Amino acid sequence: MNKHVVPVLVQGARMPTPHELPEDLIPLARRQAVSLSHKGFAYDVEKLAAQLRQLIQPAPRQRSTPEVLSAKAEALKQLRLELLNFKDSPLYAHRVAMGYLPALGDGNPDAQIIFIGEAPGKTEVEQGLTFIGASGEVLDEMLRSINLDRRDVFLTNVLHDRPPDNRDPLPAELAAYQPFMDRLLEIIQPSVIATLGRFAMSYILRKYDLPEKRESISKLHGKLLRAHAPYGEIYILPLYHPAFVLYNATQKSVLLKDFQKLKLFV
Repeated sequence: MNKHVVPVLVQGARMPTPHELPEDLIPLARRQAVSLSHKGFAYDVEKLAAQLRQLIQPAPRQRSTPEVLSAKAEALKQLRLELLNFKDSPLYAHRVAMGYLPALGDGNPDAQIIFIGEAPGKTEVEQGLTFIGASGEVLDEMLRSINLDRRDVFLTNVLHDRPPDNRDPLPAELAAYQPFMDRLLEIIQPSVIATLGRFAMSYILRKYDLPEKRESISKLHGKLLRAHAPYGEIYILPLYHPAFVLYNATQKSVLLKDFQKLKLFV
């Protein structure tokens, strides 16, 4: 991972010369320092923020060739078929008894951003689609706020079947569906993984073995984290689940603010 040091000079402090810096900082230091003064504090902070945004601005991902796009679409088709016949699932009997359909996910198979939620709702498993209920309406609103719609991204869940009585996923269920999620990520190869809720966040942070894997979503939401996937560097953005906003209307502004971090990748 590339590292940078941005010198911040407070109240007229002098920029050290290279020979005054610790040896391990010399190759990391940038020549242009940012000064913070009491008189022009707001302007100076905005200048510092602009410089930091420039440093973390991700390189745009190259477009996939038609051959790659076709291969991704075919791989997703095969994965859907395997999920449909996944009789070893601890939720398979419930799916059949209720006449439900599995919901692997929907959207752009070459998406730069993938959203991972918890489990499909009743409306979703009745149609075999993802995020089409009330939570989906909130998600659509959030996407519009950053000039995206669901055709630009990929939407999925850590579970692809609905648990009975809309309860939380059990460890055995999460383990059963993890291979499907792993293969989804291998197929799509997103630059950004936006997790919706604590179950998706826990799965992704543990998958990539990030030091924040034991932190709570209340602490990590809205923070961009870097990780390394087999195909390159990626970003992870923990977010509250849209359903959280449905039951806690005051948190809508929090989710909306956190979503703005994704503008870097749009």
